[in-house]
Amino acid sequence: MSDENGKMGRPMGPSTLHLPLLPKMADEIAASGVGPYKAARLVLTDPEKNAIDSLARCWKQYGAPYLQEAKRPEKGASEPNTSGIVNLSFPRHLNKIGAMASAAEQADSLLNGHAQKVAKALFDSPLQRILNGFHDSPAQRLARGYYDSPATRIIREMQTSPVTRAAMGLRSEAEERIVRRF
Repeated sequence: MSDENGKMGRPMGPSTLHLPLLPKMADEIAASGVGPYKAARLVLTDPEKNAIDSLARCWKQYGAPYLQEAKRPEKGASEPNTSGIVNLSFPRHLNKIGAMASAAEQADSLLNGHAQKVAKALFDSPLQRILNGFHDSPAQRLARGYYDSPATRIIREMQTSPVTRAAMGLRSEAEERIVRRF
């Protein structure tokens, strides 16, 4: 039998189904230090023995570059965690938590930047300039002077005193009695 159509049998090279799983396996191995079989079990959604073996074999042949990429510290990151406590406690969720935290920080900085731009635009608006001008106007200063005068303070203190409150209570009770009579 001639070999005119190429090789027969099993295809050589990684399966197209395994290629997307190799970075996830690298993250698992880098985060928790498990072997390729355990990482394959963690990565596959419905692990069967054949699928685990196939993915582990593919990892042994093609997984080294993915592992180097996973172990490389991120740009701008501080020193890697050397305690091992967190990595051993939460191996499957570390990458998700880190991704969520960085996404939250990015969203926070984006929203704060947008909020600062909006606040600046409102503060520099013509309406705000008019209101600021009114706040410093002579009429407003005169009104503040009356409000802060000693006589006005005494009147406010008298209105809020317990004696005045009691008298107002008696007055409202007397008014209620008069209204009931009629």
